[in-house]
Amino acid sequence: MRAHRPDQAVLRSVRPEDIDWEPFAAFPAQARLAVVVGHPAEPGPYVVRVNVPSGVKLMPHWHQEDRVYMVVSGVFHIGRGDRTSRR
Repeated sequence: MRAHRPDQAVLRSVRPEDIDWEPFAAFPAQARLAVVVGHPAEPGPYVVRVNVPSGVKLMPHWHQEDRVYMVVSGVFHIGRGDRTSRR
């Protein structure tokens, strides 16, 4: 059986009060990021949560790995491709 994290033998619950929200240099000052499971810079799966207040925009960027997005509340607009176009 694969461990939940390398240092854990079993799945554990992550409660909202256990999440540490931190500023992230690539985001606007109002946005926060929390690493919930694993670590993005290490091999293996990981889960991050991003909190972006209404009206705050993240600049276009890309990721090398596959991503799964889940919007807890609000609206999330995402683009695809390597250029932008306005119509």
